[in-house]
Amino acid sequence: MSLKLHIVTIVLDGLPTLPTLFFNFNKLQIDWSWTIIEGAAANSNCTSWCREQNQRLSEDGTHEFLKMIAGHPRIRHIAKKWWAGGKLEMFNTALETLKEPGILLECDADEIWNPVQLQMLPNLFTSSNVNRAYFWCNYFVGPDIITISDDGYGNKRAFEWLRAWRFFPGLKFQSHEPPIFNGNSGGLLSRDVTKAAGFIFDHYAYAFENQVAYKEQFYGYRNAVEHWRRLQANKMWPTELSQFLPWADKGTIVDKLKIQL
Repeated sequence: MSLKLHIVTIVLDGLPTLPTLFFNFNKLQIDWSWTIIEGAAANSNCTSWCREQNQRLSEDGTHEFLKMIAGHPRIRHIAKKWWAGGKLEMFNTALETLKEPGILLECDADEIWNPVQLQMLPNLFTSSNVNRAYFWCNYFVGPDIITISDDGYGNKRAFEWLRAWRFFPGLKFQSHEPPIFNGNSGGLLSRDVTKAAGFIFDHYAYAFENQVAYKEQFYGYRNAVEHWRRLQANKMWPTELSQFLPWADKGTIVDKLKIQL
């Protein structure tokens, strides 16, 4: 019997990617649940270095979309304008609602997993007898621009992306950045192992201008939108990302996404 897949997302202004998550999850033929925690996070705990946000819910249509799908039997939506405990409180609020053991997947609103990958994820854990898994992603810095470096901005081998865990009721995050539980620190699958098994997700981190504007405010990336627009207008590929986004690691190379018809 396959373990249940528990998906957790925290969100503030999650359009346009959030509906894609909903459509993909609805295609799953395994037991799953999706808990979405919405609202502004205080710059506290592991995100104390970030800038303070306004206390609010989503203003881009996300809140209305989540209210619309909240009647789905597998979906739980919890909204609050202000999470004083930051992202850590948001995630732990989600975990408190999970009453069954299974596999926990942190899926941010800008992270797209295809249904075939998600369908196989619980079996990946049971067949490997591990507790945690790291993954590579296709890291988007424009609608059709991705990083191509093996170990650079968006895909740092040292710490990205720990996204799935074996879950038991009562587990809580001690830290969200990096993600550390109060238990479940056993064996893990490396990025190379999960990649070989077909697990690579699409991370639309800087795909759209509204995302960049938010990160300019929250992370304090000065003139982020202006820098991002210059990258979108670039004509010479591949290129060094830090020439356009100065906060990116030097040596990170980006290229136009090549679409095969």
